[in-house]
Amino acid sequence: MDRFENGPLIQKPSSNRDILIMIAIIWMVFSRLFYFILSKLNIDFFTSDLFRFANALFSIVWGIIPLLLVFSVKDKNKQIFLFILAGIYLLMTVVDLFEEFIGAII
Repeated sequence: MDRFENGPLIQKPSSNRDILIMIAIIWMVFSRLFYFILSKLNIDFFTSDLFRFANALFSIVWGIIPLLLVFSVKDKNKQIFLFILAGIYLLMTVVDLFEEFIGAII
């Protein structure tokens, strides 16, 4: 008996893993478009205070993306290893932002 004989194949609803991967890909496209459009507008964005704020926000989200992707891995051993790597990446991002913030104050 053909699975399609009685109508279209019913698909499972999206899993949380699918949603996490979709969030990561949407963020990648959004951030790339954001900087691409700004480069075409010929404004002095990269020396403005808005750039520092946007850069900090983008850095924080980019630091969180690996943590989101860790939860899409099914194997628990690999997930623990990747969670440690993602934590190190996020920590490096936060330290870098903190140094930039302190440098801007001083």
